[in-house]
Parts: sequence; C-alpha cells; structure tokens
Amino acid sequence: MKVVAINTSPEGAGGLVSLLLDPFLDGLREAGAETQLYYARDLVIFPCCGNLNCTVQTPGKCMAYDDMRWLRQKIGQADVLVLASPLYFDGHTGPEGATSSLRTLLERLIPGTQMSAYRPYEHAVHTTREDVNLSKVIIASGSGFWEIDGLFPVLTHIKALCYNTFPEFAGNITESRGVLLLGPMPRGMTDWDIIAAAREAGYQLAYEKTVPPTAHDLFRREAVTRDFYGQITAGKAPGTMVSYAMPAVSTCKHKEE
Repeated sequence: MKVVAINTSPEGAGGLVSLLLDPFLDGLREAGAETQLYYARDLVIFPCCGNLNCTVQTPGKCMAYDDMRWLRQKIGQADVLVLASPLYFDGHTGPEGATSSLRTLLERLIPGTQMSAYRPYEHAVHTTREDVNLSKVIIASGSGFWEIDGLFPVLTHIKALCYNTFPEFAGNITESRGVLLLGPMPRGMTDWDIIAAAREAGYQLAYEKTVPPTAHDLFRREAVTRDFYGQITAGKAPGTMVSYAMPAVSTCKHKEE
C-alpha cells in the first residue's frame, strides 16, 4: 500500500494535527505500508485560476508551474491520500473551517478528474482519470472545541469530495479538546490513549482498508467534563498552567522582517 500524507497546518510539524497524523503514519509503516509525508507550508502551490484549461484545452494538465506538478503525480500514484488540517474557526478559511492550504490543494487536484454525467447515482460528478490510481481518502483533523461535532463541517466537506470524485472515504482521525494533547495535564487526564488509537488505526487501515469504528468511538469519548475543560483552556484548572495547556505562539514563516 502506497500512502501520501499532506499536513496543511501552518505550524508544520509542531501543530496539534501532527500529534494525530504522525502516530497514524507510524502504524501504517509498521504494517508494511510505504508512506510519504509533505508539509503544505514548505510547498509552493498557487490557487486555481478557474479557466478550466485542464479540463477543455489541455485535459489533465494545469498551466500553473509550481509544486503541484510533481505532487499531483505522487497523489495519483498512491493508493491512499491522508489529508491533515486543524480547524481554527468554524465556517471560515478553507473548506468549512479547515486551513486555506487544504482548500487550495483540493482545488488544484481538478486536473486529475474529468467531468462525467454518467454514474449509477443521481447527479453529475468528476470521475478520476485513467492514470489516477488513488482509491481512498482519510482526513486527520483536530480542534479546540470540547464537542466533537465542531469537526463535522470538515468531515462533511471531505466526504462530499469523495462522493463526487470516486475515491472512497475510508475514515477519519479526528480529535476535539485539542488542548489535552498539547501539554502536561494533571494525573488521570493524559490523552496518550488517543495517540495510541491513532497508531492502531493506521495499522488497521493497512489490513482492513478502512479505519475501524472502534477508533472513532475512542476519538469521540468524553475525556474530561466540559466545565473542567473550560478551566483548562483558561489556565484555572488545579495542577495546570496555561503556558503548558495552550499551544505556544509560533513565528509565522512568511512574516515580513
């Protein structure tokens, strides 16, 4: 199994979503899968200009000269695409709260599809071209919401993408209450079982071709009460320090000097 993973977090390897994505990829590798990980912040990916040349005039080829020229080939040759994105603000920036890098990436995958009115369903779709081997898509996402349904907009968007382009939606590695993963918590509050579950989910994906429902149940469990989680995020919970509980402020890669 060949797996291409793209982390679209602007924090790169230092963000919350890496705490879910990295052990997930470890599990895949332990099961014998070949994985490749890329960070969107290190790539030059221009927005889609929307002229549809890749569909009409030069089918399958985009006029933009950037890193998508080789990355799209990598994705097309893979069996599984793992998309990783944090959710910062529901309904804004990117596909329903995910990063704008993820949205740009998804739009630039259009050359690997072709418009088709035929499908044994009820509406027209973009089917994948013959040279695209990709068959499954996984989404890894995390947020600071206490409720798991805060991530539903991202899941809905990726599921719709799969429905309209044929790759199967093979599951998700999602975790709300992200503060619990970002630093030391009081005894009994650590969330290392979530990280272990992500690793196991990757291992199972290699064998069962999907993320098992048991992993979804663990990601959705209530780790702490809502009131106590509110105390943690405010730095008021017993035995916690806000400087550890909350993510550190990172320097923006594109900040002007």
